[in-house]
Amino acid sequence: MLVLHNRSFLPGSPQQRMMIWLGVLLLCLIIAVGALLYLIVYEACPTCSPGETAVSAWEKLLKEKGMVFALAATPVLLVFFLILAIGSRNRERLILTETGIEFRSPLPGPLNFLHRDWSLQWFEVRRAWIGPMFKFAGGQFTSLFFETGNKRRRILIYPWVDPRHYRPRTLRKEKAYIDALQKQLGPEYEALTTESAVVRYIAEHVRGVEIEPAPTGSTGFALEKNPWALGVVVLFFLLAAYTVIDGFVLIGETYVTRPAYEVFATGGLLAAIVAARVLRARGVPNLESAVLGVLLGAATGCALYPGSLRLNQWTDSSGLHVHTYRSQGQGRFIPLDESLPELHFDDYPEYWREIGVGEQQDFELRRGGLDFYQLNMAPIHDAIVEHYRRKNRPGREARKGPALNTPVTAGSE
Repeated sequence: MLVLHNRSFLPGSPQQRMMIWLGVLLLCLIIAVGALLYLIVYEACPTCSPGETAVSAWEKLLKEKGMVFALAATPVLLVFFLILAIGSRNRERLILTETGIEFRSPLPGPLNFLHRDWSLQWFEVRRAWIGPMFKFAGGQFTSLFFETGNKRRRILIYPWVDPRHYRPRTLRKEKAYIDALQKQLGPEYEALTTESAVVRYIAEHVRGVEIEPAPTGSTGFALEKNPWALGVVVLFFLLAAYTVIDGFVLIGETYVTRPAYEVFATGGLLAAIVAARVLRARGVPNLESAVLGVLLGAATGCALYPGSLRLNQWTDSSGLHVHTYRSQGQGRFIPLDESLPELHFDDYPEYWREIGVGEQQDFELRRGGLDFYQLNMAPIHDAIVEHYRRKNRPGREARKGPALNTPVTAGSE
């Protein structure tokens, strides 16, 4: 009998060291995001107590259902992966005997249905062969397949090692080894498919099961060697950079009415479909075409948000105009000109509360070639900063908050 362990969870393995570093990085990221969220809410009310700031953050969070789901799902996923990691170290095994093979799932009883235990007797095997886990998979995903009359089992070869003889590599050497396997050529790949613990045990101890050898030669697809695929990758990064720079750094205007999210989503979907079809027509495999299409579509949809503001600004021939509004309290303003949309500001409630009901306030709006209104936030932001600078306790200076480029809640035109 031979009991094999998953190398990723053996003490000192490069995979385990990498997971520890990733865990530390994730923890730091969670702390940083939490601190950033607190600072953003604090900027809305610098004189509020920590308790009031936390309540305000929670109230804002409840308005964002997607954010609540993400924050709730994150700890659940972290706990699940922690259970998986502990279970893989303590329970996950591949047991080979002269009569059969048994896989023990890393998941405990209540979760075993997600990744079940299974076993197979050698006399049931009608065919055994080595091949890729999926089309275009690299050599590290080479699998051993067993086919019976009514089912098929598959196990990855690379993860399973005999802990008595396993000698961990450094992270650099392990990466070089995986890069060598990726090519599906050379002594590393040949040793994996002929001398691995699983294959060697079957060859030496099991009669009646002949393993068909793995095909050699790289089956992967190099994106950088296809100009169309490379162009889509470059375009994706350009759109992502534009979204961040123009959407969060440069632009000083924001939507007055609800942005056309449906148009943004439709534009992203069309970009994804067109990109995928063009890539397939230019010889890019289906999987890579679909993935690149989805990435480009997502980047396009996001870029349309600041892009529409920028295009509406560029197509405006008359520029910004000052319009007078009357305060209704709590950051809500109605225009003296009934053809204009209402304005409702959710951020910085303390500032807006000090503008009394009935007081008049001027705002700079533009209506560009795309026929929607957008609001110049620069003078509003300056007024808010000056307000908190005056109200801050002695010795404390108001810090600039994040760019106020989120949509203003507004009434219909």
